[in-house]
Amino acid sequence: QGQAVADVAYFYGEEAPITGLFGDAPVSDVPRGHGFDFVNADALLHLLSVDHGDLVAPSGARYRLLYLGGSSRFMTLPVLQRVRELVTAGATVVGKRPESSPSLADDPVQFQTLADAVFGRDEQVHGVGQGRVFGSVKDALAALKLSPDFDYQAGQADAEVLAIHRHLRTHEIYFLTNRRDRAEDRLGVGPRQVA
Repeated sequence: QGQAVADVAYFYGEEAPITGLFGDAPVSDVPRGHGFDFVNADALLHLLSVDHGDLVAPSGARYRLLYLGGSSRFMTLPVLQRVRELVTAGATVVGKRPESSPSLADDPVQFQTLADAVFGRDEQVHGVGQGRVFGSVKDALAALKLSPDFDYQAGQADAEVLAIHRHLRTHEIYFLTNRRDRAEDRLGVGPRQVA
């Protein structure tokens, strides 16, 4: 029921299937408490658009930022061009400057020129059109004043509780999964309100 609530559209790259990148290991480069959905190259190229700074999918899902993770250090020219279009339209993008294209069909000079325009040179924050490109996801979340949507303080230091958030007009639904083989307590929904 309801609409998925996630802060981050996580582009995992074009080089490997998602199961090859993560398998059974959890994603560790998105700060705890911030929901995310994986985005592949097809979704990035054809489905996402920008509305008032948010990335929007045809389903209505909204994301506050696009994170370039996984194997995105290599990126084809069409994907890099699409990243530029999204940030120029006002999106917030987080990630390191891609090293090169995995495609032999892409012009290396054009790729490097475009990468310079999008990511700048050794900058932590780079403005492009109406949007910004950050080198750090924590810096981007702080700039957007985006607190965690779900957090917990369990009695055990190695506790691992994951959450999926769904929004209904009258309710917020959180599906929690405890990744340890024991009970955990002192869990709490974050202070953020969903519009």
